[in-house]
Amino acid sequence: MGDGLGTALNKVVLAKSTDGGRHWTGPTVVATGGPGVQSYNHAIDVSDTGMVTLTYWDDRNNVLGDGIATTDVWVRHSHNGTQTWEPEQHLHGPFDHYRAPISYFAPGDPRGLFLGDYMGLETISGNNTIAFFTSTISDGADAHAVRLNHS
Repeated sequence: MGDGLGTALNKVVLAKSTDGGRHWTGPTVVATGGPGVQSYNHAIDVSDTGMVTLTYWDDRNNVLGDGIATTDVWVRHSHNGTQTWEPEQHLHGPFDHYRAPISYFAPGDPRGLFLGDYMGLETISGNNTIAFFTSTISDGADAHAVRLNHS
């Protein structure tokens, strides 16, 4: 229930203020994977032109029971303060989240699968952004940096 929607299914949501934080909109789902699809591990950036870029992972292509946690990375952007969003674009994947390294609270005390905190977005200039994210590969995990050029 970390997304503010009050359900067990996580979604990437957006709340915004247009008055310096005095008032906020309710959470609005901005990930477009559809009903029953979990979306998570988001990053957001606002460029110097005001373009908003959003990346997130989701499991829309996952097949339950096949032993693979099929995961993809998606990107969206808005040119009008998130009033509307351009159609999402596939950024990376699919990859098997089950291949992620295990993180530990302490030696012998596993926390779970963890691809790290190595994700984010950074404006280069104008509407050009670099997306940083992680995924699994055949023998572990890898970090990626992808240049996004939006008009």
